Amino acid sequence: MVSNGDEESGTQVQLPETTTKNSPSPFFRYNSPLVQVILIGVICFCCPGMFNALSGMGGGGQVDHTASNNSLTALYTTFAIFGILGGGIYNILGPHLTLLAGCSSYVLYTSSFLYYNHHHHQAFVILAGALLGVGAGLLWAAQGAIMTSYPPTNRKGINQSI
Repeated sequence: MVSNGDEESGTQVQLPETTTKNSPSPFFRYNSPLVQVILIGVICFCCPGMFNALSGMGGGGQVDHTASNNSLTALYTTFAIFGILGGGIYNILGPHLTLLAGCSSYVLYTSSFLYYNHHHHQAFVILAGALLGVGAGLLWAAQGAIMTSYPPTNRKGINQSI
């Protein structure tokens, strides 16, 4: 500990020793830029993968495609709006909340088709589709911001760590 004396009151203040940024750590460096970019890549592979699996089944696996078509109309309408507004919302909320909102909307959309299988009410599926449009705009804005802001200027677009 480093001691920093206060001459006026005569008290001693204990300051913690600083650790160097490159000090060896026994723990995994989850906050390194490479690991963060890999995590974003996995998230952006899995979340839209759920959407593509549902779309590939044709209407979320439903016999009647009307609910899926109506939800996709709501989805693409809100995605067009929030795709433009996503960058500003990212600046306000930050990366953590923006990614959480974006990823949660994919799970909600998937669960809405499960609800539709049991109750055959389109309202929840359409609402979930609209919320997925909002979430997709936020997710892709956050993904673009994180992927382009982490590497230094001389390493943008290439990976020299491997």
